[in-house]
Amino acid sequence: MDADRAAQLLAAERERIEHHLARLRGEMPSDSLVDDVDPGDQAYDINERERDAGRISELEDELRALERAEARLADGTYGLSVESGEPISDARLERLPAAERTAYRARQGVPVPSQAMIDRSWGTRMPRRWHSSAIQRPLSSAPSSVP
Repeated sequence: MDADRAAQLLAAERERIEHHLARLRGEMPSDSLVDDVDPGDQAYDINERERDAGRISELEDELRALERAEARLADGTYGLSVESGEPISDARLERLPAAERTAYRARQGVPVPSQAMIDRSWGTRMPRRWHSSAIQRPLSSAPSSVP
């Protein structure tokens, strides 16, 4: 991919992410605003704030990935897989300007560890496919309803 086109894509992606971050951060009410509110409304507001906080965290992760892509562009390695060094298709980069791996490697399902994944405790950020509840258990281990 041409470096000028890559710079355009990365700039547009940065603008999109920063716009959404600013909007979400501006919508976050302070805790002091929920003093005289119905408990049902308060629960709804808490749920909305938690959802927005999760989305902000995701957008911050995307922004860090974008910064890594901008660094690769400056280094001259943009468009190459960080794992294998294979070229990432232009079509994939058009769709995902911060792509770090080829589509083939991404389909294999092993995520590239981001700094956020390293810095945070896993908690609810653990990908579902890694979570113990997502592990398929053999039928023989299922509890029997017949005595």
